[in-house]
Amino acid sequence: MKAHGRITALRTGPALDVPGVVRVLTGADVPGVNDAGMKHDEPLFPDTVMFHGHAVAWVLGETLEAARLGAAAVEVELDERPSLITLQEAIAAGSFHGARPVMETGDVDAGFADSAHVFTGELQFSDQEHFYLETHAALAHIDEAGQVFVQSSTQHPSETQEIVAHVLGLHSHEVTVQCLRMGGGFGGRRCSRTASRPSRRSAPG
Repeated sequence: MKAHGRITALRTGPALDVPGVVRVLTGADVPGVNDAGMKHDEPLFPDTVMFHGHAVAWVLGETLEAARLGAAAVEVELDERPSLITLQEAIAAGSFHGARPVMETGDVDAGFADSAHVFTGELQFSDQEHFYLETHAALAHIDEAGQVFVQSSTQHPSETQEIVAHVLGLHSHEVTVQCLRMGGGFGGRRCSRTASRPSRRSAPG
């Protein structure tokens, strides 16, 4: 499998031939902005694969197994590009994630010039990732008023509302997000007990 490259061909036909596959969604199916990030920094359906397992299409199936087999049948061709594994490789290639804000106070150069000692060097340490104790789930449907109604375990309903709206090309007031069971981050377990108790019977699985 290739971990990095620009998509040159995406063939979803083989997935539709798998029994139980209902539909395959790609960037062509996005009516609004093809981006799932608050800062427009995360394409919903990317045109460049950035890591092994990067989702480039969504396969909808009548069963999980049908969807899995359909996803495996999608054919993708890439113009392969070098994989950036180390921090040094990323810096050398000018590959940075998100904005790079700079904070300065006063005359920095003068401050160094007036310093008795100036130390320079590099520091590198291992990264770490949160291990979320609770799963995230969401269910969306069109309500009787023709608006999108989303039930989600998100901790940020307004952010979810904005992302869903701009992906679907809607105004924010046309999307309602309800959080029945909160979770997924620090303190989430405590919040979930409190927030879900009044509506536990109707919470999505």
